[in-house]
Amino acid sequence: MAQAVAANGTLQAAIDGGVEIAEAATRITGHPTMFIVGSTGPYGRNAWTTGTADIGEVERAESALMADPGWIHLIDRVGPAYQPGASQSIYRHVS
Repeated sequence: MAQAVAANGTLQAAIDGGVEIAEAATRITGHPTMFIVGSTGPYGRNAWTTGTADIGEVERAESALMADPGWIHLIDRVGPAYQPGASQSIYRHVS
C-alpha cells in the first residue's frame, strides 16, 4: 500500500493523478491496483493497494515498475499534487 495526502489546492489533480497511477500500475504489473480516497483521517488522503499471492510477486511487480520507462516520468509529473512524505508499506497475511 502506498499513501499520500493531496497538497493544498490540488485535490482534483491528486485524484486525477491517483487514478492514472493506479491504471498504469495495473497495466505494467498485471496486478489490479485500487485507488482509494480517504473519508476519514487527513483531508485529501489517498492510497493505492495491490494484492499479490506472495512476496515474490511483490518483488516482480516492483521490478516491472522500475523497468518501465514511463513509470518514473508519471510519478514525477503527478508528484507535485501531493504533500511531501508519501509512504509505502507491505502488509502480509499470516495464518
